[in-house]
Amino acid sequence: MTKFLKYALSLALLIGFASCDKKDDTPATPEITLDKEIVLIKPSGTATVTATVTPASMQEQLVWVSGNEEIATVDNGGTITGVALSNDPVTIYASLKGTDVRASCKVYVVENPIDGIVLSKSSIEISENEVADITTSARPEGADNIVFDWASDNQDIATVTPAGTDGSKCRIAAKGVGKTTVTAFTFDGL
Repeated sequence: MTKFLKYALSLALLIGFASCDKKDDTPATPEITLDKEIVLIKPSGTATVTATVTPASMQEQLVWVSGNEEIATVDNGGTITGVALSNDPVTIYASLKGTDVRASCKVYVVENPIDGIVLSKSSIEISENEVADITTSARPEGADNIVFDWASDNQDIATVTPAGTDGSKCRIAAKGVGKTTVTAFTFDGL
């Protein structure tokens, strides 16, 4: 009888361990993430948008489509080519064959796209409860479709308030003691 209990107990433990080791074969919900939300290019200019597909096994099912090939085209690698100037953006879609999963970015085809920004000051030092103003400008001068925005890495140290119709000016208000980074960026991510 004791042998029977040992075997029965051993069998129960093995069954318990076997059930704990079971894999979940439920497929992950597919998802696409793009590295850019907005792209500015010239006619005949190119830019590449990278798509990350989850699960990675579905990467081969990725398809790119332009919402208006008369303005911008896209190839199977996510390289976008400007075709003609447009005041309105073109939507570029990345989707997975056989699913409703897709992601998109907006493409502006402009004569003079921005390729960088220049700040009036690279660093400032202000005391708590004081303010300082800085400005930024686009490179090249006269670039099209520029709207600046600003961000503070630590709102407890400093806050930022954009000013001007294009946001090219910023007021930085010191709220606490310490260091923080204030970043100026354009709507296309520069």
